[in-house]
Amino acid sequence: MRYVWNILWIASLCLTSCVGAKDTQKFFHLGGWYPTKKELLVKKMQELDEAAQSRYGADLTGVKALIVPHAGYRYSGSVAASAFRLLDPQKVKRIILLAPCHKIVFQGVAVLDGISDYFVPNGSVALDTKSIHKMISKKLVKRASTLKPHNPFDVEHSLEVELPFIKHYVPQAHIIPLLIGGGITPDDARAFAKGLSAFIDDHTVVVASSDFTHYGKSFEYVPFTTHVKERIRALDNEVMQPLFVPSVDRFFSTIKKTEATVCGRLPLMILLALLEKGTWKDLYPSLLAYATSSDHAKEIVNSVSYAAIAYVPKKKDVTYLTGYEKESLLQLARDAVTNSFTKQLNQRLIYPLISPALQERRGAYVTLNKADELRGCMGSIVSPYPLHKTIHDKALSAAFKDGRFEPVTKTELSGLIFKVSVLTDIVSVKNYEAISIGKHGIILDAADRSAVFLPSVAREHGWTLTQTLEELNLKASLEKDAWKHGQFRVFESIDFSEKKKQR
Repeated sequence: MRYVWNILWIASLCLTSCVGAKDTQKFFHLGGWYPTKKELLVKKMQELDEAAQSRYGADLTGVKALIVPHAGYRYSGSVAASAFRLLDPQKVKRIILLAPCHKIVFQGVAVLDGISDYFVPNGSVALDTKSIHKMISKKLVKRASTLKPHNPFDVEHSLEVELPFIKHYVPQAHIIPLLIGGGITPDDARAFAKGLSAFIDDHTVVVASSDFTHYGKSFEYVPFTTHVKERIRALDNEVMQPLFVPSVDRFFSTIKKTEATVCGRLPLMILLALLEKGTWKDLYPSLLAYATSSDHAKEIVNSVSYAAIAYVPKKKDVTYLTGYEKESLLQLARDAVTNSFTKQLNQRLIYPLISPALQERRGAYVTLNKADELRGCMGSIVSPYPLHKTIHDKALSAAFKDGRFEPVTKTELSGLIFKVSVLTDIVSVKNYEAISIGKHGIILDAADRSAVFLPSVAREHGWTLTQTLEELNLKASLEKDAWKHGQFRVFESIDFSEKKKQR
């Protein structure tokens, strides 16, 4: 069967386990997933946290649910860390873990029963035994200890690999560990979510453990053989869209249509059902990280995709991009210009994962610099298109349609530094004294004319407020001091740039 995949090719084809005293569950004695010595695991946690902050840095609070990967730490550890590091140890008291079962076939949902602690090398993670007993008494879950041929928790990695992160980031939290078996339909997911929601309060976080596309002969899934990296990303993007909506039915039909090898599809369905029923109010899905096991491979033979998504309370009138989303927009701008020369990819394969933030309609500018000199800049303060399309189009305009410069040539590409500016909503101010230089972009409307400066203009020139408005007045071709009788609107700009090339 397609869904009986060899997930363990990354580390080992054989798992051994060691279960200790009946009140403690012990970790697998395998070094392939994570270090099994405490000092080494603690060091690895610190390294993964630093890597996650450096590449995927996100400043989000109030996390209610997470989607995290479960591969060996050398493959997906920093992706998982990007999510777990957002948890507040002062607020998170309970974590409900939803994980797939790769090894044991059973129907429904099983809970780890009969123990009080799960021991991993960096410490013990306590179970919420009171809630577990209630779940069992309500027949919401099955006792894992009664399943045949043996307890699935004894041989399953998809839940265990999350525990060192929990111990590192929220050491006092109690867990409810759940393994999801087969035979779950969208209606089953909704029914289970209805019962599970009774155990979710303001101090509870739900974590769904799943990797995404498993590509290659090892997984009996080779739907394409050209532009493999880009097509894997496009497939992952298609699968993730229902996770952003959210929609159980759409996710189920997408998996069925694409036959995408998403090992945690059942835990994801349950999480979607929780989101769909309104377990939490006004949550916003934020894409924290994305990577594949083949990111640095010259030729892709096998590949597994990993993503981290956080569901957080939505803040009105706030524009926010995660570190990964910024990185993907910069890459999109470069790829758009590069592809104009190579013509290798259609536009769909150039696009990154299109998270909700990248679907927002916002003004944006793309700037090209060469040897610290401007080489092109085009954009608009408002846009009728989703942000990812705006960045794609403005990158091409900056490279080829800025009338101040000759079109960019192919030989220049490697020496260009791409910068993206994403604009916030435009608001009116009562008078110019409310304008904050360096923070606000400024739109001047006077005498049927208008002109705009991005926030960076005044900063780069070192202008005062009066100097800025005089220059803006000049740009609008207005009479001297006309700005004093004009109207002003302001906005802010989120600016990010590629790193300068090392010489």
